[in-house]
Amino acid sequence: MRDCSIQRKNQKVIEESSSPVLTKGQADHLRRVSTELVRAAGYRGAGTVEYLYQPDQKVFTFLEVNTRLQVEHPITEVTTGIDLVKLQILVAGGASLVGECPPEFGHAVEARLNAEDADNAFAPAPGTVRLLRFPLGSGLRVDTGIAQGDVIPPDYDSMVAKVIAWGRDRSEAFARLRTGLHETTVVIDGGTTNKSFLLDLLDRQEVISRRGNGASAYGAGRHRTSRCRGRRVRGRRESRTRGIPGLCARRSTTRHPCHRPQR
Repeated sequence: MRDCSIQRKNQKVIEESSSPVLTKGQADHLRRVSTELVRAAGYRGAGTVEYLYQPDQKVFTFLEVNTRLQVEHPITEVTTGIDLVKLQILVAGGASLVGECPPEFGHAVEARLNAEDADNAFAPAPGTVRLLRFPLGSGLRVDTGIAQGDVIPPDYDSMVAKVIAWGRDRSEAFARLRTGLHETTVVIDGGTTNKSFLLDLLDRQEVISRRGNGASAYGAGRHRTSRCRGRRVRGRRESRTRGIPGLCARRSTTRHPCHRPQR
């Protein structure tokens, strides 16, 4: 189950698992109907079922199915201990997934570190990466395809890395993410990143509290339920922000693949 409510112009900024505003009953309901949906469609493979959630009315609306893994799949992996990428390859090769899907344990949150200037309407800020240092430590994971000396071009996605933090609860996960971002250094010749914006965002009360209808501070929520049917799978300067224009709420619900493949 993933919550991807915090977005800017339909691009996710912060993702977490599980959703801090859903009850266990709501989460279980989404898992069940998502399983029924992909089974009825005869779909086999990795996929994500998405829903919009209106917290005031406690109403879910089906949005779409993406027949692939999502960018934020690491938060599902670290809260379940499974390898979604490996499982989707096994399923594509004809393997079946047997056994029960593992339960979520703890809480995970992911931030997208991008080469963009938050002080300039989030304009792309590409260039050559002169210095690159990522954090190390308990509960931290960094996914990146960038190395020191690489050029971040202006023509494609500006993502530098995904910084993921796991904790025994939401507070610990967020604390580790803040530490991880503080310990991240990216110097781009002629460019910048949104690191300071992310740190400011993580300290905002609307993000920290996320009470039952906290999504109303941003807008309508969006939920995603990921599945992989094999048998089935549910599955340099740094700019400072002057506010958070354009953020909206999006919730994500992910179901996780069973972890023992069988050919």
